[in-house]
Amino acid sequence: MEMKSKAATVDEYFLEIPEKKVAVPAMVRTLCKEMLIGYEEHMAYGMPAYSRNGLVVLAFAIQKNQISFYQLKQEALKTNVALSQGMEPGKPVIHFDRLEEIDFELIRRLLMDIFNDEQVHFV
Repeated sequence: MEMKSKAATVDEYFLEIPEKKVAVPAMVRTLCKEMLIGYEEHMAYGMPAYSRNGLVVLAFAIQKNQISFYQLKQEALKTNVALSQGMEPGKPVIHFDRLEEIDFELIRRLLMDIFNDEQVHFV
């Protein structure tokens, strides 16, 4: 699967993911929906994204065996990059190189920081 999908909806995006790889992104989507209350789920930049007041604050993409989180809230990223040992933090992206090694606790913390941070700070 390419990083940039042409899917019109998040449901269509998930139909593009091979069945054997869909469990991790499905869990990420579930966490986003549970924790980002008041955020809109939609496609942006060819990825599932979550926005509030018209601003995308998080998007994620599946590529072969990795998942990438594009985090646009600077404070949440700074807080959680320190917890991301073994990953490749970028600016403003966190990559998990192996789907089976994703740290869901880190994802929960990242989502909690996004939700709790009322001011949007872009990197």
